Parts: sequence; structure tokens; C-alpha cells
Amino acid sequence: MLIKNHWCQQVGDRPLQVKVHGHDLVLWRSRNGTINAQSDLCVHRGGSLAGGEVAGDCVRCPYHGWRYDTEGVCVEIPANRPGLPIPKKARIDTYPCVERYGFVWVFLGDLTAEQRPTLPELYGMEMHTEARAEGFRAVHGEFTWHANYDRVLENAIDIAHTPFVHAGSFG
Repeated sequence: MLIKNHWCQQVGDRPLQVKVHGHDLVLWRSRNGTINAQSDLCVHRGGSLAGGEVAGDCVRCPYHGWRYDTEGVCVEIPANRPGLPIPKKARIDTYPCVERYGFVWVFLGDLTAEQRPTLPELYGMEMHTEARAEGFRAVHGEFTWHANYDRVLENAIDIAHTPFVHAGSFG
């Protein structure tokens, strides 16, 4: 697991543009609430899908209205006459993703589903997710820490140290 220079705000009902390890992605929710992670580049004219909209279980490009389903397949080209087949190469890259512990985890590798490692259990994270509902609030913003990513992540999820180490930081 690597987190490089990026945190993502909550994925709502609009497509959300994120850049992860040099990949421009669009995150969006299907009707059932599942998060999808796909290339943020329409194969037609290169429009940013994040500037478009979610239409059912598809993301629609704002430039010419091409719609891509959860598998990245183009399922509609509005300018085409009815019955004209959509080219098979009209598709965008789709990345496996999991929403867990209040984060969206995107797998950018090229391993098959059988070869892909499972997301490890992060013991104690359930408590932090529950704690949010009990009066804690999320703090959003861009932060730069001059530290190894695992130390930053560990301290971000270890809220029990906050009143002792950061007593003077919070009112």
C-alpha cells in the first residue's frame, strides 16, 4: 500500500477527479452506491469525465455525451444514428477499488483478480469509523509531512495519542 501526495474527499453524486501515482482518475458512484475508479479521459476527444455527470450506472462525458458503464465500455454515443454499433475499442480503463475504513482504495496494478492481493485488515479502524458518528469530525485539507508515509498513516489513524502529543494544538 502506498499513498503518494494525495487524499481524496468524499465521493458524492458527481464525478470526482483525482490523480494517483500519475494516473488521472475519475471516481463516481453507481446507483447502488458502489464506487467506480476509471481513467478520466474520454477516448473520443479526450474530455475529462470528471467534468461530466453520473447517468444511471454510467459516467457521461461533458463534451459529446459519450456514456461509459462500470466496466469502462462505451454504451451510448448520442451523435450516432439508432442501430449503429459502438466500436469495441470505445472503452476506458477501469481499476478495481474498495471502499473500506472510510477510504477508497484503488488498485493500479495489472494483476488479474486471482493474483491481486487482498486489502489487509487494519485492526482498530472500525473503531475510528464508529468514532466519527460519536462526535468526532473529519478535518479536510492539504498537508505536507516530512516523514515516511507509514508513520503519517499510523499516526492519522491512532487518534488516542492526540490529547497527549498534540494537547496544545486543539482548543
